[in-house]
Amino acid sequence: KGVNSKQGKNVDPADLACVFGSGSGSGSVTTRVTHSAQEVFRCEHPAEEMREALDGAPVTLRWAGKLMDSVAYYGPNYHPILAKKHHEPPPSQMAVRIDKTNVSSIRDEEEMSGDGDSGMVCACTMVYNVAKFVKEWGVYHAHLGVDKFVFYDNNSEDELEEALGWLSGRDIGSARYPWPWPKTQEAGLSHCVVSTRSICKWMLFTDVDEFLYAPRFLPPTNGRESPLRQVIAGSRALDPNVGQISMNCRDFGPSGLVSHPAGGVTQGYTCRVKLEQRHKSIVRLDAVGLDLHNVVHHFNLRPGFRTIRLSGSLAVVNHYKFQAWLEFRKKFHRRVSAYVVDWTEHKNMGSKDRTPGLGSKEVKPPNWETSFCEVVDTSLRNYTRQVFTTTSVSNGTPLLAWQL
Repeated sequence: KGVNSKQGKNVDPADLACVFGSGSGSGSVTTRVTHSAQEVFRCEHPAEEMREALDGAPVTLRWAGKLMDSVAYYGPNYHPILAKKHHEPPPSQMAVRIDKTNVSSIRDEEEMSGDGDSGMVCACTMVYNVAKFVKEWGVYHAHLGVDKFVFYDNNSEDELEEALGWLSGRDIGSARYPWPWPKTQEAGLSHCVVSTRSICKWMLFTDVDEFLYAPRFLPPTNGRESPLRQVIAGSRALDPNVGQISMNCRDFGPSGLVSHPAGGVTQGYTCRVKLEQRHKSIVRLDAVGLDLHNVVHHFNLRPGFRTIRLSGSLAVVNHYKFQAWLEFRKKFHRRVSAYVVDWTEHKNMGSKDRTPGLGSKEVKPPNWETSFCEVVDTSLRNYTRQVFTTTSVSNGTPLLAWQL
């Protein structure tokens, strides 16, 4: 991170080289860089006869005659992170490793093809100390049709493992992958593409405070297919070459709350801004461009594939963005935003990654509880109450599935 430091301006791959090993002496190997895009740099593999010897060796970039600092290691035989229902952490060096069966060569990627409707639908997200949201997010999106979840853990210090174990106990498949580097969300999502592609056909990329809402496809409208598969099939009916399905985001505000709602974000936050800003996407993984370039919200696609943007009547993403102040302030110092590195620095004040009215000081703006409230929207709250309300065995109290 830091080579391509400006949005839209990438160093020419020809000016870079990949170095496997110490960088000096007979033990190091150099290959060419095939792609340079934002936080992602793709290297040719070393020669076949060298791969086993270099397994676990450090790998870095040479730029302008200088070896860049790196925490990456080469691992051609590392297993895909979703191969097991609950993933075991990688070796102690926290290596960023790619399975050679997934990315054995650029040529293999160019030859990938297949029916866009077949294969698993997965969800990938990066998390930091958000365990309290995981149960609600996982249960809801499993209901929509997510077959597997993969969580890129950005040094969480809360009860994430317990939350994932809770999902596993309800037959909701989840995997945790350590991703210890802050401010590297784009690289993490790119890594997710190549490390899950042998298992997942389509991937939903959202945060755990973002809930896909597809009103036209929700049960009992059509019980034969999950809502997500209906969204995918409907999009492909509009354009058979669709490789990415994007949906507008609706940003919800604190809705008068001063603390985290006991029933979850879908229950407590019911007032939002009118303007739909930004978007999130469901991506066909074998359609992703070879540079793996993304801006969190969408990926570059290979030639021949297209992105389709759905109307709000088909699907939107409810983003519970501006929560109760005690929750929201936790994001202040450690958001993974690419363009606001530290909110406390008085820089890039006009960025959309900043919160209106917040500035660069961790001070609650006046009337925070009633801010960002232009439209009362209880549609997802009403749906989740209808579908997920159950009765506690112990005392007969009505609870939501993620509260049990």
